[in-house]
Amino acid sequence: MWFNGVHASSFEHAKATSWRNSFYTDFDRKEITYRGVVRAAVEVPTVRKIEVDFLVKGRNAREIEKKLVSMAQWLQSAGTSKLLSDRDPNNYFKARCTTISKPQFSGLSARFTATFTCADYKLYSVRTDLPNGEQNVDTCNFSFAYKHCLNQMGVIFVEESRDAVPEVRANKYDISGRSGTLRYPTDNPILAEREVTGTLYLVNQADASGLMSDEAIAKKLHAVASWLVNAGRSTLVFDNDTMMEYEAEVISAIPYSRTGWENGTLKVKFVVQPLCKNRLLSYLDGQYSIDYTGSLILSLLPMFTDGIGFRTPLNFSVTNNGISSITSVQMNYYTTSYSWKEMRLGNGFYLSPGATLAVNSDAGTILSTPGGDSMRYLWGDFPYITPESERKAVFMFAGATSVNVKIWASTRWL
Repeated sequence: MWFNGVHASSFEHAKATSWRNSFYTDFDRKEITYRGVVRAAVEVPTVRKIEVDFLVKGRNAREIEKKLVSMAQWLQSAGTSKLLSDRDPNNYFKARCTTISKPQFSGLSARFTATFTCADYKLYSVRTDLPNGEQNVDTCNFSFAYKHCLNQMGVIFVEESRDAVPEVRANKYDISGRSGTLRYPTDNPILAEREVTGTLYLVNQADASGLMSDEAIAKKLHAVASWLVNAGRSTLVFDNDTMMEYEAEVISAIPYSRTGWENGTLKVKFVVQPLCKNRLLSYLDGQYSIDYTGSLILSLLPMFTDGIGFRTPLNFSVTNNGISSITSVQMNYYTTSYSWKEMRLGNGFYLSPGATLAVNSDAGTILSTPGGDSMRYLWGDFPYITPESERKAVFMFAGATSVNVKIWASTRWL
């Protein structure tokens, strides 16, 4: 048996005589039943424990006791380390020795049992240091204000609850003498903020015991409090959903407790804006010649192959590659499969040869380079796209012969 890079036989006349480990992982099974029928079930793996029996021999009782002390130090000081069986040298468990039985002496030998508690139920490959058949993904932690809770702040996050669907603030009214309510439709549902709650566990990654001193705990609490409060409303990204970012803040008190975890825990609640956005931009870029009609029809299908979860602002830029000024730019964008709206820049607007117009619907700005702010020429609303929109945009130009058009968006999701 190998543990923390040391083989049991390295202690002269000592060896592991037996290894007791469940071949199959045990599971806690939870079921949803209705009228005697199992509608759904989940099986959660339980903590794995491995028992190893050791035999130690010596020339006399004093030598045996000395070996027992050395082996106990080896097992207990290693912390969570690699545990390998001689029968399977290509795989290992991440385990910690949590119990050593009282030695049983017989003549010039002694026997004892060590119990190892595994960090998880998985078997890891010696070659890759990854769970067999799995990716090395940390699925519970997060980054907030561009700092990772574990890697940079030394706390592990365990989520307890979240509002998976935000509250919809319906525009409805009670009418006297009428049953029910009267609801006025809106172009865009009004959504309330949501909450994500969980527990932050203070951990000590530098020490094998994992135990933190009171002084270290106090310093960690100061650092975590400074991080969460000074971040204000900032970007929140969960490790199990790294392509989506939220805007969140911590505004309520965070209680600290040492019940159940010696280093202490913090109960944290994030107030999260209702929408998240994809961190990967959907992008379209092309050079186009404009005919006498002045129109340009672009398919947006290549931009949104992964779909759209909610109303998403469309940003675009137009570079005039012709020899004359463009005096009008209009974009028709579809809000459903059959209806559309328009955004137009005219009434004195012009885009000289070589100049670029940038419409940033996310920020609500319109800039021409050169030329500066062009908001005064705007008629209509900033363009957007919805899950029901036809994936098409129609541009209309006055005075254009050749243009470069770029369209980009960060899709919104609930």
